Order: sequence, then structure tokens, then C-alpha cells
Amino acid sequence: MSTKGEKKEPQAPSAPTASTPALAKGNSPAPIIALVLGIVGLVFSFGSGKFLLVLAFLLTLAAVILGFVVLKEKKGVAIAAIVLGIIGLLFSVTGFLRGDKKGELKPEAATQENKANINGNNNNAQAVVPTNSNAAQTVAEIALGKTFSDAGLGYSINYPSDWESQKTEAAVEFKNSSGMIFRVQNALFKSRGGAYENLDDAVAKLKETIKQTDPNAKFGQENEISHDLVDGTSMPGKGMEVEMKAAGTTYKGVMVALSYLKGSVFYVVEYYAPADKYAEVTKIAAAMIQSWKVGK
Repeated sequence: MSTKGEKKEPQAPSAPTASTPALAKGNSPAPIIALVLGIVGLVFSFGSGKFLLVLAFLLTLAAVILGFVVLKEKKGVAIAAIVLGIIGLLFSVTGFLRGDKKGELKPEAATQENKANINGNNNNAQAVVPTNSNAAQTVAEIALGKTFSDAGLGYSINYPSDWESQKTEAAVEFKNSSGMIFRVQNALFKSRGGAYENLDDAVAKLKETIKQTDPNAKFGQENEISHDLVDGTSMPGKGMEVEMKAAGTTYKGVMVALSYLKGSVFYVVEYYAPADKYAEVTKIAAAMIQSWKVGK
């Protein structure tokens, strides 16, 4: 109730409210971002290695979440992102748990499948030396009545009494009248003034050399090789079986490249024989390799 003559205080006008215009429907980039995340994540999920699989999982998970968030904006694009994301999630999780996605061997499998021991003690070394249960006895029964030793080449090796040896500047070749051949060649990497970048380069160029003799030569699977010297030094390398024709005769053999002294030098060990004598030369080669003393 107002008192007569009382003046009313004027009220300040209310401030106008500012209205922010909303983004037009469909103009948000979020649906497209969700789709891109789904596509990239799905592609990565087909890769190998834990890093790529974890990255694929995170990208596809983000695509699924963002797809549901923007489902009302662009339904078609959002659904595509969700579907791709779910597929990518399944592939990445499955690949991570298996640990061998796209044929990637588990560490223990890789050791068994791809690593051979040139001494003949590994049952998967058939591309290099005999590896049956009597391998040690077989090697012991091979008579090696002669010894080749050369300070310049830096090693000594025993060989059968009915074989002959022929030394060149950087190699020695042993052979018999049956056409069996065993050869050891010294080589250097480019870092030491040689012709090869690394063992892979050496193996590739050795293949080219064999192809010059027989363009149709066949090569077996490359295996990781290790040779343990008497003093305990391990010589890593690569080796494979070879089949080629020369002078009308089919030869089978093995070519091995072994790194020595932490890669400063390496040796190429080869042995060949007519195909019907391959099993025999393999046994002889195993015995010769075990008698090989580098640095002696």
C-alpha cells in the first residue's frame, strides 16, 4: 500500500538477452571425424606389432564413441563410423591376443622355425647340416685325416684324406673325385673396404653369382644361422639350400654367410655335390664345420 504523495523509484530497464545462433544441423565436422577415425583404425588393425594394434584399438574405440554422440546429426555417417569402429576393435583385440597377426611368429616359434644351428644340434637345421637323432654319432664317424691351416686366411679346418685342397688369395676349396665341393671364402663389409653392405647384401649378391652359372637355380628358405666356435664365440649368419645345374649335372648344396668379430668380417661357407650324393656331402660338411677353428 502506497502512501499518498510517495514517489516510486524508477526501475532500470532489463538488459536484453543475447541469443547465440545454433550451428545449422549437419554442419558439425564431428560425424566426419568419427568416420575418419573408424577408417584409419580399421586399416591399422590389419597391421602387425603391438604398437599398431593398440593404436588401432584406441582409434576405433574413439570412432564408436563419437559415432554414438553424433548419431542424430548425420545418421548415415555416424552408423558407418560405428560399424567400422566395431570391426576394427574386433580385429585389433584378436590380433593383440594372438600375438601372431598376419603370420607374425611368436618369439618361441620364430626361434624354432627360423633359427638353425650350423653345428647340427638343432632339429630344424636341415638346410645346413644333418640333424637326425644320431647326428653327433654320424659326425664322429666321418674320418677327417687332413688339416688345412693358413694364418693369412685366419683359420684351420680338417677334411677327408681323399680330398684335395686348393687355396686362392681369399678362399680355400676342398673337393674329391665324386664331384663334392666344400669352400670357405673370406669377405669384408664396405665398412672395412669390402664389397658388401651387410649379410643380407652378401646373400643377395651370392645368389646373383650362382644365377650366372644357372639362371634357373633354385634357392630354399633363408634361415638364421649360428655357429659356436670352440672358444665359445658365436657367429651369427644366414644360410639356405641351393639347387643348380652345371655342365649338365644337377647339384644340390648349402650356402651360408657367417659374421665374425661383431660384423667386421664374414665368411661364406658353401658345399655342393651331385644331387644323388647330397646326403653324403652334408654329413662330411657337418664334420668339417665342427672342426673349423677361426683365429687359429
